[in-house]
Amino acid sequence: MRSTCLALALCAALLMTIPRAASAEHPAPTSGDGYTFAPDDGTLISGPSSVPEGGFPSPGPDVIVGVVSNTTQYGRTGAIGVGTVGLSHRTESCNKGDAPYHWFPLPNVDHPMIAMNLYRLRPINGSQRFEQIGYSWIKHAFSVFEGNACGFGCQSTGTTTMLGVGCSDPYSSSLNGGQCGLGPRSAVNPYTGVIPGGVGLGGSPCASLNHPARDHRGHVHDGISHRVQVRDVDLMPELNPGARYFSEAVYVGPHEFTDPDAFANQNMHNNASYREVTVTGPDFVGRFTFGEVGSTINEEPAIAAWGTATLHTIESVPGVDGRAFLASKSVSIGGGQWHHEFVIFNFNLDRSIGSLSVPLPPGATASDIGFYAPAHHAPELHASTYSDDPWTVDLSGGAVTWSTEDFTINPDANAIRWGTAYNFRFDTNVPPVETTVTVGMFKTGETVEVILPFIPPNCLGPEDCDDGTPCNGDEECLDGDCQKAALVDCNENGEPDLCEIEAGTADDINANGIPDQCEQLGDFDDDGDVDLIDYEQFLVCVDLFGGGEPMRCAVFDFNSNDAIDLTDFGVFQRLFTGAPQCPLITGAGTNPGPGSGDIVPVTVDFPGASGSVVIHPCLPIFGCIEITINAGTKGLLNFACGDQIDFGNVLFNDGVGGPPNDAGEVTFDRGIDFACGQPFNVVFSLPCNIAVSAP
Repeated sequence: MRSTCLALALCAALLMTIPRAASAEHPAPTSGDGYTFAPDDGTLISGPSSVPEGGFPSPGPDVIVGVVSNTTQYGRTGAIGVGTVGLSHRTESCNKGDAPYHWFPLPNVDHPMIAMNLYRLRPINGSQRFEQIGYSWIKHAFSVFEGNACGFGCQSTGTTTMLGVGCSDPYSSSLNGGQCGLGPRSAVNPYTGVIPGGVGLGGSPCASLNHPARDHRGHVHDGISHRVQVRDVDLMPELNPGARYFSEAVYVGPHEFTDPDAFANQNMHNNASYREVTVTGPDFVGRFTFGEVGSTINEEPAIAAWGTATLHTIESVPGVDGRAFLASKSVSIGGGQWHHEFVIFNFNLDRSIGSLSVPLPPGATASDIGFYAPAHHAPELHASTYSDDPWTVDLSGGAVTWSTEDFTINPDANAIRWGTAYNFRFDTNVPPVETTVTVGMFKTGETVEVILPFIPPNCLGPEDCDDGTPCNGDEECLDGDCQKAALVDCNENGEPDLCEIEAGTADDINANGIPDQCEQLGDFDDDGDVDLIDYEQFLVCVDLFGGGEPMRCAVFDFNSNDAIDLTDFGVFQRLFTGAPQCPLITGAGTNPGPGSGDIVPVTVDFPGASGSVVIHPCLPIFGCIEITINAGTKGLLNFACGDQIDFGNVLFNDGVGGPPNDAGEVTFDRGIDFACGQPFNVVFSLPCNIAVSAP
C-alpha cells in the first residue's frame, strides 16, 4: 500500500518527527540529497525513496532498506587498471513494522547491521551472466535520525536508540564506509542477528570502537580495508561492454528474530534492496564514479535484476535458518549447443552452501564447465580468513557436481556464505529438460532439492504431461494438466516473449528480456517507426554534435551509459535498416557492407609500420573505417571497393590520402609527423565490398 494510512492512529501521526541534532559521525542529510525539511524547525520530512511494496505496517518491528544511493569510491590499492578500489553505498532504512525497532549501539548487541554488495550483469555466449564483484564487512548501526523517507508517516520515539513506526534513518556512504565502524560478516548469524557480546576492547587503530564483534586491534587500514572491494578490470567500461551494475544493501538485526510477531511473519526475509548504477572511469587519479538508474528496488535482493532467469528459493529448515536463492537460465548458442548459467545467492542462510549438483539431460555431454566466486578480503587479524580456492568438479553419475572442501576438514573453505553469490556454468549438446538439482549445506551436510522447469517453458516445442498428453507451444504441464504458461507476450502474437528471443524470431538488442518492437527503441517521435526523422534527431543527440535534450535523447542510449556513442550508433543502424549484423573484416578479407554491428579491431602488418583497422557501425548511406598506426613512422594501406569504380564521396578527418586510382583503390600515407596510436577516419559511400591489404 503506497503512502496510505491503515489506521486512525497512523493518520494522526503522519509526518510527525522530532528534530535531533546531527553529529559529525552521523550527519544530517542536505536538501541536495533529495530531502524535504520543515521550514520552521528544519525537521526531516521525506527523502528520495520509492515506496516499498507489500503493505504497511507489518506485524512487529520490520526494518527494510528504503534507499540505496550514492555509491562512492573511497580508496584504492594497486596501479590504475590493475588495482582494486574500495566502495561504499548510502543507505536509508525504514521501519515498516507496527512496533519500534531496537537501535542500541555497541557494546549492546541489539542493533541492526548493514552489509553492502556490488553486482554485474553482462552478456555472455548469447546469454547473460550475473556476478557478484565485491562485498563489504558489516556496518554496526548505533543511532537513529528519524525521518519519513519511505512515506509511511513517522511516529517518532523521540530517542536515538529506537526507530519509530514508519520512520526512516539515513546512513551516508562515508559513514557506511568508515572502517572503524565495520566488523567481519563472520561475527554475525544472518538469520538470528546474534553477534559476540562483551565490553570494549580498546587498542589501536580504532580505540574505543573496538569490540568482540568488530575487532581492529593490531592491523593497519589501507584504502580498501573492509569496504566493498572491486577490481578495476570488473568496472572498466571498455573491458565490460554491455554490462549493467547493481548496488545492494542488506540489513541484519536480532530484533526481528526475538520479537514474536516479527518472527512469526518472518520479517527478516525482506531486508535487502538494490539499485542499478552506471560506471565511468577510472580518471587520471584512478577514481571511478557511479550514476544511478531509476529508483531503489525495495525488499528484493539484487539477483532479482536478472529478470530473464528463473528464481527459486532454497530453505533448509524454515524457521530455524534463513534462505538462499538459485537463479538459472538456459539458451541455445547455435550449432546444436546449449549454454546453462546458474547463480546461488545466500541471503541469510547461516548453514552456508558447499555443493551444487545438476543432472545432465539424457544423451548430453557437458563441456566448458566453469565456476566463479567473488574474491574474499585479504587475511586480517581477528577475522576469518576464507579460502579463495575454486570448487572441484565431478562428472560422474550423469550430473555436473561442484563442491568445496568439507566443513569438518576446513571450516574456512570457500563456501557460499551469507550475502554472497557464486556462479556455475556449462554447455551441452542437447536442450534442457525439467530436472531436479541438489544443493548441499556446508556446515550441517543436509541437502535441499530444487525442481528446475523446462526453461523457458515450451519454447523448444511440445511438452508431454504425466499422462502422455502433449501440450501446445504456449502451455506448460502443471499438476499433470496442460495449462496456459504464465509468460509475457507483449506483442500479442501468441508466442511468449522469452521464447521468441530464444528462438531469434524477435530482436532484443539491449538484452533486457523485452522484444525491441515492444519498446519502440530508437523511435524518437513515437510514430511507430524508426525513420529519417529519428535519424536526424539521433545526430543531434550524439555527443559529437553537441548533445540535445538529455531526457529525450535517452531513447537512443541503448547501453544505458548516459552517452550516445558508437555502440548506440550500431544499435540504431540495425533498427533503422533492419539489416542483420555484417560479417567482420579480416586483415586481407572483405566486409560486404553496410557496416558491422560490432566494433572489432583487426591488426594489419605492413612494411614500416603495424596498426589496426576497425569497421564502425554505419547507416546504409555510409561505411566508416578507423585506422590506427601503432608503430613505425609510415604506413601504406590499400582499400579496394569492388562494387563501384571508385570510392565516390571519400572524406578524411585530416585530409590525408589521395584520390582513388583506376582500380578503385585509395592509398593512405602517414608521414613522420603522425603521433603513434592516434586514429584517423575514412568515410566512403556504399555499396561496396571492402578489401584491406598491405601494398
